[in-house]
Amino acid sequence: MNRRKQARQTSVITEAVSLAVAEAIPTAMRSYRKLDLDQPLTLELRPIVELRDNAVRHGLKRMLDASYFSICCFESLCKAADVYPPANLDKLLRPLHCMHWSEMEPEFRNQIQQQIIACFVPVEVQTQDTHSEGIEE
Repeated sequence: MNRRKQARQTSVITEAVSLAVAEAIPTAMRSYRKLDLDQPLTLELRPIVELRDNAVRHGLKRMLDASYFSICCFESLCKAADVYPPANLDKLLRPLHCMHWSEMEPEFRNQIQQQIIACFVPVEVQTQDTHSEGIEE
């Protein structure tokens, strides 16, 4: 195919795409409701929070079920959950990056996994658990 014919075909395709986009934009714009700027803007954040919590929960399960520990995954989960682990825990976990869980002594592995999980437990739940442990029946 010569260059002129190819350029003409490209031009025809470009025009067709431009027309399709030009026709679609007003339709897309009509589908959005008009915002009344005099009214306060309120957003329903619950679905976003639920999505974030589910993503963190699934990511945490995947990380703990994997054959090795990943500091990269841990840091990503902390960012997603807006959690700041204690600095001493972060320093402790770094040398364990890519270490297989099976290479760790079982007691140590359990301690590390419990510390990781504790980072994602809300403070209210942690304090309730410590108060309930001291109650004798």
